[in-house]
Amino acid sequence: MKRLSALCVCLLLISTHPVFATRVDRKTYQRRVQEAALKESLNQFEASPFSVLAEDGIPSSQQSGIRVRIQSTVSSISRDFTYDPQGPMQLLLLHTSDYEKIGPDFSSSGFYQNKTIRMAWPQDQNEPEQLDYFKRIFRHEFTHLVLAQATGNKIPRWLNEGLAVYEEVEGRRGGYGEGKAFYQRMLDEGKQDRLGEHFFARNLTTQYTEDGQDYYAQSYLLAKYLLETCGWEKMKNVFYQMKTGTSFSQAFSETCLLTVLELAQRTYNS
Repeated sequence: MKRLSALCVCLLLISTHPVFATRVDRKTYQRRVQEAALKESLNQFEASPFSVLAEDGIPSSQQSGIRVRIQSTVSSISRDFTYDPQGPMQLLLLHTSDYEKIGPDFSSSGFYQNKTIRMAWPQDQNEPEQLDYFKRIFRHEFTHLVLAQATGNKIPRWLNEGLAVYEEVEGRRGGYGEGKAFYQRMLDEGKQDRLGEHFFARNLTTQYTEDGQDYYAQSYLLAKYLLETCGWEKMKNVFYQMKTGTSFSQAFSETCLLTVLELAQRTYNS
């Protein structure tokens, strides 16, 4: 298909590993200091396997609801990946104003780093809405935690986010024709260049800020098609190979008998 030709070259970038900084910049250091100070004032309760640190205002009934959703999420996602995360894990539930002090530079509801999930706790919703919101965001961030450990923190960003969205919606979204519809919309909006280089070559803040929901939608579609064609068992083998030192491109092509370029082409024809 001719309209995919420009995409083909750009999507070779998908297979590159994310780059992780080895030095802590000033802003990151300040956020860590602020987070440490916030933790001193938080209330703690247990929701195995997590220790939850929360600000005032979460009644015992909601704490029970949070426990149930944590345990069901951990059970289902660990079963999908056949992987149980190791070590102590923390969950911080913060008022939006406090979350923004330690959160990333782009708009978000939660983020994971170093066995800790941080989430903004909405105070303007009723209890059922709060718990539904919590489950959705927690499923997304817990998937990042599992993938970080299962792959040795070597998973490409697009697949990391795609699988997190897949678990967030519990595999339920759209159906046949999703890929074609998304690709056609990107063409109609003149964004076809972003399907390759614009999405996968940019730094994290620019990527999430400017590309926003298109980036999540694209990553989800690629991950969903991958699971449907390659399957969970083969993908778990890819994760294991990555953790033991094999590059994603090599592990993926040898296990799934598919290149990343072919994955993209098939996704946008599905």
